Amino acid sequence: MEDLKKYIDSEGHAVLPDGISEIPEKAFQSCSSLTSIILPDSVSRIGKRAFEYCENLTSITVPDSAVIGMQAFNGCKGLADKDGFVIIRGTLYSYHGKETSLVIPENVKKIDFFAFSDNKNLTSVVVPGSVSAILEDAFWNCTNLTTIVIPASVTYIADDRGYEGPAFENCPNLTVVCSEGSYVHDFCRENSLPFIYDYQYKAYGGLIPPGYKKLASPFLADEEKPFIFISYSHKDRDEVLQIIKTLYESGWKVWYDEGLTIGDSYDETLENHVRDCSAFLLFVTQNSLNSIYCKENEIPWAVQYGKPIIRCILDEKVEYPIREDAVAATVTASDTESALEKIEGLIKGGKRIAKGISVVVNPVDRDEADGDGFACYLYAEKTDVIKAILYEAENSGCSLHDLSVESDSGKLQRSTCLVVFLDKAFLADKYLTDILINEYQAGKDIAVCMIENIEDTDLPHELTGLHKMQWLNYVHGISNDMNTKLFRHLQKKGCRNTAILPGFEYEKTDKGIIIKKYTGLNPNPRIESEYGGVHVVEIDNEAFCNNLRIQSVILPEGITKIGSSAFKDCKNLTSVMIPKTATEICRMAFSGCTSLVSVNIPDGVMKIRESVFSECKSLTSVILPDSVTEIGLRSFSNCKSLTSIILPNSVTMICDSAFSLCSSLTSISIPDSVTKIGNSAFYACNLTSVIIPDSVTEIGEEAFDSCGNLSSVVLSNSITEIKEDTFKSCKSLTSVVIPDGVTKIGDFTFFNCKSLTSIVLPDSVTEIGQDAFDGCTSLTSIGIPGSVTAIRYSTFGDCRSLTSITVPDSVTIMGDRAFEGCTGLTSITIPDSVTEIGKEVFKGCPNLTMICSPDSEAWKYCGKHGIRVSAPNSRMNRLTHFFRSHRK
Repeated sequence: MEDLKKYIDSEGHAVLPDGISEIPEKAFQSCSSLTSIILPDSVSRIGKRAFEYCENLTSITVPDSAVIGMQAFNGCKGLADKDGFVIIRGTLYSYHGKETSLVIPENVKKIDFFAFSDNKNLTSVVVPGSVSAILEDAFWNCTNLTTIVIPASVTYIADDRGYEGPAFENCPNLTVVCSEGSYVHDFCRENSLPFIYDYQYKAYGGLIPPGYKKLASPFLADEEKPFIFISYSHKDRDEVLQIIKTLYESGWKVWYDEGLTIGDSYDETLENHVRDCSAFLLFVTQNSLNSIYCKENEIPWAVQYGKPIIRCILDEKVEYPIREDAVAATVTASDTESALEKIEGLIKGGKRIAKGISVVVNPVDRDEADGDGFACYLYAEKTDVIKAILYEAENSGCSLHDLSVESDSGKLQRSTCLVVFLDKAFLADKYLTDILINEYQAGKDIAVCMIENIEDTDLPHELTGLHKMQWLNYVHGISNDMNTKLFRHLQKKGCRNTAILPGFEYEKTDKGIIIKKYTGLNPNPRIESEYGGVHVVEIDNEAFCNNLRIQSVILPEGITKIGSSAFKDCKNLTSVMIPKTATEICRMAFSGCTSLVSVNIPDGVMKIRESVFSECKSLTSVILPDSVTEIGLRSFSNCKSLTSIILPNSVTMICDSAFSLCSSLTSISIPDSVTKIGNSAFYACNLTSVIIPDSVTEIGEEAFDSCGNLSSVVLSNSITEIKEDTFKSCKSLTSVVIPDGVTKIGDFTFFNCKSLTSIVLPDSVTEIGQDAFDGCTSLTSIGIPGSVTAIRYSTFGDCRSLTSITVPDSVTIMGDRAFEGCTGLTSITIPDSVTEIGKEVFKGCPNLTMICSPDSEAWKYCGKHGIRVSAPNSRMNRLTHFFRSHRK
């Protein structure tokens, strides 16, 4: 193949001649001398990685008809435009800018292999509508990437079936923004990639919503007297809530506007609670000074009803004018409690925890009767905010009916609540306004969600009283507090579908509910034990598989089965609570959960199945119950942090590769109940010693292969064979006693056991496999029993410390290279029974003298290969021959 680099001149420029049809794969890869190149029109194909990492290449002319292979221009930062993109003929090959929030240019049609790989700066990316494909490893290892907006124009995204890795491999914090029903939407669901819909993303102002289990205000307002009334501006909400949360947890009863429920008369409810409070706590800031409600309503009411006012100064520059005789104390946040303690009649209770106000589906948690009511809702135009509210309401268990699409007076009458998404377009629609007026005058429970600022003057005169009620303010987009209040209100009114599991796909069966798939955003989802009286009994196959968002999960009592690959590759899952009722944990259930630290297996589980915890590289401890009888195939393979594990006396079988590659496992106690140890069971573990009890009748191939620190082994007296590779590369093993009854030493059994100095083979051994002791460089002696009939290929190869050996009369064959490299071997006695000696049997044995009978096969072999030979008795010793001098 022609070397095209020869066309590069001394200045780094290259002009390729006409007639060249192809730029071969990697033709100019990493060519630092190339600065510019012109490709002739005859070039029809540019091979993959042809110009990869040509960092000094700043100019290239590519024929329009040429087919360009993958990664052809990856890493060519000299070709980057002013924004850092390398884009050639619509393909984005790499990015070399420093932006953290990136908008990809509109002229890009395809994002190539590794285009953004290992970019730790990126936090968000917007893909334009011109892009149709995102190829393998395009965003590999972008560990800080949290958001990517992918349009419906994309019809291909590489998954784990691609040529290389998935497009978003090792992007643990990523959430995809996509269109509902698009290819991208289906891709995310199939590959368990966290996603939200584009309208949700817009509704939250370009942010990822925090999940379905909404936590809003830190605690419910206390209604029981004596309580403290909190007066503050919502602009200071975050700071104030932290302070009053501390008061609440210390035992003080606290009332704040969380006590206002939807539909309450706003002024009346506030005034009643100021009147009934035992202390009035005002948070002084410029915001509260400017607040009409604080200054013109709440403080005058407190003065009117003679309530002791405590001014908590959050902004020292602000002076809040209040009648001095009404002020009980002026304090900082840290001194608030001491001031409250001096208020007469104000009693502090016991300590408690502020758990946050959440939306719950299970009626048991709400302490309410069950119900299957529903709410109707009205809107003028279904905006992104409205769609996002409705989507989350339904996923929070609220049962809703769209009255704007389908007029149904009977449905409206049967509903327990009416939700109104109010804006000026709504008020301009007579059909919608008439429904609202009629239902308001009829006393219907109405939840008003304000989508646009509405003043009293905007309302029909029939609805002027509606503005005095508690509304939900969505004018500035979605608020978690607003959503929580709305969903809780609807559920309290019975507008709920009790069978809905928020964020889950599920199936109802005769046995109970089976969780089919987790689709939620909450990293710590909670599964209830039952929904609407139906128990959850099973986590289905792949229900959480490859979910990179999930961090912990508590599985409720009642679940009996965790399906195959249920939590496979949940790489950020740190803890899981498996219920006592679980009796079956299926294959690969937690495989690849690289952050999982510890696991308790409940009583009742009998088998640790295939690969159930394989690749759990952070797993340090496992507790196995007495019910377990089998440690399955690869069940703990590559658990690199597992230091110890206690096998209960119920275990009868340790299957193939059960603990292979557990490089931190230093000790294992094999109970007397075990009868079989499978192939590669402890391959490459860090074990230092092993006692195999007499109950074990079979040890598999490679069982302790590459256990580099294993120094001592006690073998079971019940085994009859030591299989191939069993102790291969156990470089610290010094001695082994082979029990009576063993008939076969397999191929490579003690291969490369460099510290093995001695070994005793019992008379029961009839077969020693090829390379069985090859590389045992410290082995000084070995007795071959009289039952062995053959010494096979390289059986004792490279045993450099072996000085002499006697081959018994039972041996008839010595295989190729049987003693090759035994540099310390000075004598070997070979009987007349040996009739076949292979090639290079004694190659690299410079000091060897062979003792054998004249005219024997061995004697002839020495003559043919120039080996010193001696007769086996005193008379024949005079016939010692030096065949080396006659070597041809």
